Amino acid sequence: ISLPAAAIASAFLFSGVAKAGLSGCAKNLAFQLTNVFQVGQIKFQYSNCEKDDEGKGYAAGIANFCTGTGDAWQVVQAYHNITGGNDEFSKLDSVLAERAKTGSGSTAGLTDFCKIWQSLATSQKFWSAQGT
Repeated sequence: ISLPAAAIASAFLFSGVAKAGLSGCAKNLAFQLTNVFQVGQIKFQYSNCEKDDEGKGYAAGIANFCTGTGDAWQVVQAYHNITGGNDEFSKLDSVLAERAKTGSGSTAGLTDFCKIWQSLATSQKFWSAQGT
């Protein structure tokens, strides 16, 4: 896959248009294209979590959701909706919300973020929160 095609798929997947209408097979294909671009394979990497080398905080999950761009916070909020809101990520809510609001790539206050993310990698609820 070419870089422009993957970038377009990634941008479309996380745009407001995609959230409003992309579902089923098309959504899965967009996730797969993004995953190939981000981690080099089609198999979803639910446990992937690492500090982003482009200054976007931590990048995690099947589409490298970033703490500094707010999309990781959206996944955590989706997980909260599934679990009732009192779960492993709850202690990081204020920091994640602040990073999403400001667009800060700082990882200060997120020491356990990757540990929590990776511990949930086999959870069907967490897979669902990531959009699959």
